[in-house]
Amino acid sequence: MSVLSRLRDPSHWVNRIVFVLALVALEILAIGSFGLVMPFWMWDFLPSMSALIMIIFWCSLVGIVLLEERRQPHRAMMATGIPPGAQTPIMILRGVLWALAMLFPMAIVGIALGGEFTMETPAVPPLVVLSIVIASVGEEVLFRSTMLRVLEDRFGAGWAILATSVLFSLAHNWNPSASMISSVNTFLIAVAFGTVIALGGSIWVAAACHAAWNVLVALFFGAVSGQDAGVGWIRYIPNDSSKLSPLLMGDSYGVESGLLCTAVITISLLLIRHIVVVDPFVLAARYRVGFGGGRSDVNPNTAMESSNVA
Repeated sequence: MSVLSRLRDPSHWVNRIVFVLALVALEILAIGSFGLVMPFWMWDFLPSMSALIMIIFWCSLVGIVLLEERRQPHRAMMATGIPPGAQTPIMILRGVLWALAMLFPMAIVGIALGGEFTMETPAVPPLVVLSIVIASVGEEVLFRSTMLRVLEDRFGAGWAILATSVLFSLAHNWNPSASMISSVNTFLIAVAFGTVIALGGSIWVAAACHAAWNVLVALFFGAVSGQDAGVGWIRYIPNDSSKLSPLLMGDSYGVESGLLCTAVITISLLLIRHIVVVDPFVLAARYRVGFGGGRSDVNPNTAMESSNVA
């Protein structure tokens, strides 16, 4: 089989990644074109409109990933790690607790540095909060569903986690006020998320942690990855006279540009096996897809019997 014919094969790893990225690029162009021709009267509703567009974008992206799975000869939607199952609620709870466990010590240290949490007029637009949650889940689907899985099948889990983490970090370098520390922290949390998904199969522990982190940071600390979502409730005010505060708690990019964030993510990596929740249904689906795609001419029962022969 020639190289070109392999690349045309929908099950080839390059074909799969290019298919997803190409459709995502077309989706971005379509949404960008819509923004250019948006009627002037709609600009009065821009915050809500932006949130709605973000929700549509990320929901469509999930549809693209599921469509890519349907192209496969031995497709199984469960193999993507996206469809919820019986263990999904416990995974979501584990992810939310993970986010809280990272943010709580950061709040304590922030207060110890002389900062304070002050009550603000609550600004929690449901559509904006929903867009933050869906965008967080969408990022996990984009970087650590098909892309991680395909690279893992081809190059192994270590290289797959490394590659997707580098891409995830580079994607956030375009955000306002990005720095070397924020890039390192984004890379480290991507490694943590990628490891949890590679070991457990499902995206939901990482997706829940990602969403909870973004919502809680937006509500209590302000900017999330350099972007202010316009939501707030109790806002952290740093101590401007402290030289350690911006180094540990971050700058205008947010807490993700501080060394304290580096520390809590590193601790998470050391405890990663206590965070993982294994979904046997996802792992079984991936095994069936991989076995069928790699050796479709072999009877599974015969193959397993022969593999047990010394």
